[in-house]
Amino acid sequence: MSRYRSKSRSHSKSRSNSTKTRSNLTKTQPKPKPHSKSRSKLNKVIIVLCDGLRADTAVEQLGYVEALCHHKQGARWSAVADSPSVSRTNYETISTGMPSVHHGFVTNLMHGKSKMKKNMFTEVKAHGGTSAVIGSSWFYDLYGNDAPFVATQHKEINDRKEPIQIGRYQSAEEISTQELLETTSYIIDKFNPDLTLVHVQDIDHLGHTKGIGREYIQAVEGLDELLGVYMPHWLKNHTVVICADHGMDSHRNHGGMECSTVKIPFYILGKHVPNIEPDKIVHQTDVARIVLHIMGIHGFEKYQEKIFKSIHYVPMLTCRNDRTIINRDGTIKQRSKAIRKTMRK
Repeated sequence: MSRYRSKSRSHSKSRSNSTKTRSNLTKTQPKPKPHSKSRSKLNKVIIVLCDGLRADTAVEQLGYVEALCHHKQGARWSAVADSPSVSRTNYETISTGMPSVHHGFVTNLMHGKSKMKKNMFTEVKAHGGTSAVIGSSWFYDLYGNDAPFVATQHKEINDRKEPIQIGRYQSAEEISTQELLETTSYIIDKFNPDLTLVHVQDIDHLGHTKGIGREYIQAVEGLDELLGVYMPHWLKNHTVVICADHGMDSHRNHGGMECSTVKIPFYILGKHVPNIEPDKIVHQTDVARIVLHIMGIHGFEKYQEKIFKSIHYVPMLTCRNDRTIINRDGTIKQRSKAIRKTMRK
């Protein structure tokens, strides 16, 4: 019996020694703190980026959103996508405020990280805020520290060192809008990020696979219904921006200068709607600046102006077969019938 006792004593002794060693290791190598709720004083914004949503379909089918605008709880502007009107190009333009001719992503076939010095996410981080993206893995490809995206490593990100500190990424396009908005509400309630971007992809997927028909329209109607469920809660503490990367033409495609692919919706809803002329055209290069302005982050416009001046850039505010003239300052004027007849000839 004494042998067993001595064994158990030595075993407990070694256990206590290992516990001490572990405690010493814990002291010298502390675990990283979990991501806590943001406590910055920035105004909070949620961007609902609707992939492939045409401007005309948005106006016709987003009944709840249009009702908010009608009751002065938001506003809608005409908007124009950057060219070429493809996703990777437009994600980069929306995020950085730079046109494709400058940022360099001129096709979906181009890969790699963004080369721009500033974007919405880095600006929010520089001002003490946090950002979240729920959507395509292409956002991690563009802005992730360890890009390119690898599903086993980057599907869920909670890392203060990242430009986008909270990420829920997926490579599939068929993910349901309900699941995306549920995840968005979970992220908002748990982490309270200052800037949240949710990327709705099924509209674009149905446009490519089914065309501009019943399924496409039902997807937009479904989005509006779900926004009616989640947005009342969001609008208590957030300004919501609804926009698109590009539209969709009758041939189930996009990329060119047709109005169906270039004209996109742009809504701002909530308490912090900026004072933008109602008849002004919003170009995609304006989105980052407008969002940061709503949040209370200023100075991005000077950064843009300096680069635009150096590359002699003027936004393209029209599209093929358009019936409107867009003035240089971005305001709209209808073409006369005589001019339209001349153009048709």
